Amino acid sequence: MDSRLQDSLHDLDQYRTGKPMSMHREKVLTHAGTRLTRMKGLSDPAEIAQELRRFLKVENERLRIAHRSGADGSWVAQARSFVLDIVVDHAFRAATWPGGGGEFLARAKNTCSLIALGGYGRGELAPYSDLDLLFLHTGRHTVQTRQLVESILRLLWDAGLTVGHSFRTSKECTAAALTDPHLQTATQTERRFYRGSATRARRTLRQIWRCRLSPGTKC
Repeated sequence: MDSRLQDSLHDLDQYRTGKPMSMHREKVLTHAGTRLTRMKGLSDPAEIAQELRRFLKVENERLRIAHRSGADGSWVAQARSFVLDIVVDHAFRAATWPGGGGEFLARAKNTCSLIALGGYGRGELAPYSDLDLLFLHTGRHTVQTRQLVESILRLLWDAGLTVGHSFRTSKECTAAALTDPHLQTATQTERRFYRGSATRARRTLRQIWRCRLSPGTKC
């Protein structure tokens, strides 16, 4: 058995009595520090995705052990969300590393904000649930930005994840939220800013809220 999982078996009583989330996160971060730092020297997307897949395999098994040992569904959902935060973060960074065209895509980092929606936005992602991501962009450097998003998604898909996503400007997002109750709710109550411009993300979310409260407002 992988040594990173053996320590989980030593903690069964703590799972049954409410294992501290901080202890789990510390182990996940330690694992990421050893496994995912290897990605820095890689330029082949297939090799990067393979490292992400290996990381997820160990962490998914850790969560299965926790659940079988008494961790409740809410604990597992929060723990899984934390694991996937690390995976998404590394996929975002890997897409802009030098080599393999990453330096070209790096120019798009400041034109795109990444927002987690739905259960993932709440930080509670049940096993086998999809990631729901909103890529909010400025409309500038569209070619690079779209390629950046496609590179991130390809890494996540190749790592074995199912990802629901949308690619919108602030104006498009506001207009879509007015006719899509699910998107409107998700952007107001089930979202977390993740990467990119926090200012742009907050401005868009405020605009959606104003339009929701005052239907006559120019949106």
